[in-house]
Amino acid sequence: MDAKKLNVLITGSTGMVGEGVLLVCLQNPAIERIAVVNRQSLGLTDSKLTEIVHPDFYDLSTIEDQLTGFDACYFCLGMSSIGANETEYYKVTYTMTMHFWGNFKSTEPQYGFLLCSRRWYR
Repeated sequence: MDAKKLNVLITGSTGMVGEGVLLVCLQNPAIERIAVVNRQSLGLTDSKLTEIVHPDFYDLSTIEDQLTGFDACYFCLGMSSIGANETEYYKVTYTMTMHFWGNFKSTEPQYGFLLCSRRWYR
């Protein structure tokens, strides 16, 4: 019996962590479909890949219908803490993450949501 092929969603694939996750997913035969949500285009094409360019991760209303039917979400969007003020860092690394996760929890309760982060320490 063949295992079910997975459909995954990746955010932040233009960054270091997200790009690594995307490259591994593209090579994985167990993954059938990948959608990436970024603020800018990747400029990459692949038969598995769908790209969603969306500038505002605090308002997902215009793309909600494109964010369903996935088995997992790799949330790789974030920022370095080096040189960041505490308010902006919290907004990007916590508030945005929780907003994105909350959107999926309500539409895809069986979803696997994985936060992938690169931490910088001084």
